[in-house]
Amino acid sequence: MSKTRIIAAFVILSGCATGSVQMLNGETKIYESEGCRVEVFQSQALAVAAGMTEEVCRVNATTAFSLDHRVDVAISRAADKVCGCGVSSAYIASAYRDDTGLKGTSKATLVGFK
Repeated sequence: MSKTRIIAAFVILSGCATGSVQMLNGETKIYESEGCRVEVFQSQALAVAAGMTEEVCRVNATTAFSLDHRVDVAISRAADKVCGCGVSSAYIASAYRDDTGLKGTSKATLVGFK
């Protein structure tokens, strides 16, 4: 079997074997870094229930150029950007690990709100 076939089989099997589930249990998580503190809600519905009145900004982040490709790292990077919007609360619009490539980077989109 050629090297190309082995690599192709590995990529196909790796893509089929990955996936994750995140339970929406209503908990929030605080992300802090260098003067930035953001409370992140798991969904828009949870943010509304907590009193969200206005969406201020939408930010995207990825784990590209990182050794750690967990989804939580992408969310943390996005939370840092939310501080630039002048708010300290956000909800997760989307967060996932993109396993279509060999590196498997994670991506997150947060919506900062008041």
